[in-house]
Amino acid sequence: MTTEKNSSGFLKFIAFLDLIVKLLAAGALIGILVILVNLNNRLINITNGDEAVRVLVSMLPNVSPLRVAPTFGQTFDFEMTNGPNNPASFRVDN
Repeated sequence: MTTEKNSSGFLKFIAFLDLIVKLLAAGALIGILVILVNLNNRLINITNGDEAVRVLVSMLPNVSPLRVAPTFGQTFDFEMTNGPNNPASFRVDN
């Protein structure tokens, strides 16, 4: 009969580190999956029109105006926020 040799302390430590790394990798993959599912749900809500997209437009004095138009012939609403140091003005082009 052969006798079993006990694992050395170093091999036990390496096995423990391997287990920790695998658990961290599995947790990271689950976290990425959750983020992707949330992003997918948000994009579906945006394309259905159930959720709004907030966009910050910063206009410098020497820059030409930014043209914003709805896609697919839909209308859109906007909220104008004026600050004391950054007044905003909107003009309708027909």
